Formats: sequence, structure tokens, C-alpha cells
Amino acid sequence: MAPGARLRCETCKKQFTRPVRSNRLNCYECRPERRQSADSKIISANFGENQDQQGEIQDQEGKLTRLTRLRLEELDVLDTWQGAAALTLAELIDDGKGGGTGGAAGAIRAHREAMAVAEALSNVDDGDVIDLIFADQA
Repeated sequence: MAPGARLRCETCKKQFTRPVRSNRLNCYECRPERRQSADSKIISANFGENQDQQGEIQDQEGKLTRLTRLRLEELDVLDTWQGAAALTLAELIDDGKGGGTGGAAGAIRAHREAMAVAEALSNVDDGDVIDLIFADQA
């Protein structure tokens, strides 16, 4: 049987045209085409956390995330984007998702650099943070 030929459905015996490169043996009424479930495309995220859930989330944090959060709170930079970046890296490392192409060492190096930026931010009054970061490397 050539693809695209007229065949008889094995279930209801009606004639149907099989699509090219298909092994279909039943018509579309007896065996509808498969469709991906809409549930598979839903992203599981917790966007609207309230204050009660925040304490529960902290209890479930990994060790690096907890230590990073404490250090960022000491430095008073937790609410900055630099602090958020360091905290996000810590969460990725704790979840085992922070390897990327550089592996765990690359993720830890990125976390260390992010923490250095956050610490530099806490030490600067009104100066330029970028100048302070690159001053040590010159």
C-alpha cells in the first residue's frame, strides 16, 4: 500500500485517505489525531506569595541559599538587583540546576562574583560601583 492511498478503516470499514508518511490504519472518527495536553504547557510557578508562605519557603531553602540570604541581609542589599542575582544563583546551585556549560564550579564562581558585587554595593556611599569592582583587577 502506497502512502496517501485510500484505505478502509479497520474499526468501522469506511474509506479514508492515509496521510503521506503515516502508518494510520483507522479513520479520523475512530482514532482522532493525538493532541498535546494543554496541561503540559502550564508552567508551575509561585508568583503570588504572601507573607505567611514566605516563612515556609525559607524553611525549604538549601544551605547555600539560606547563608546567602543571611549575608545579603547583613549587608542590607537583599532588596537590590545585585542581591537578587546572587540569591537566584544560590537557589539554582541548591536545586542542582546551576551547572550550565561550566558545571558546578562555573555556577559557584558566578555566585562568588555576584556576592562580590553585592558586597561592593554595600561598601559604597555614593560612588560608582563599577569603578570599585574593577579597581581591584587593575
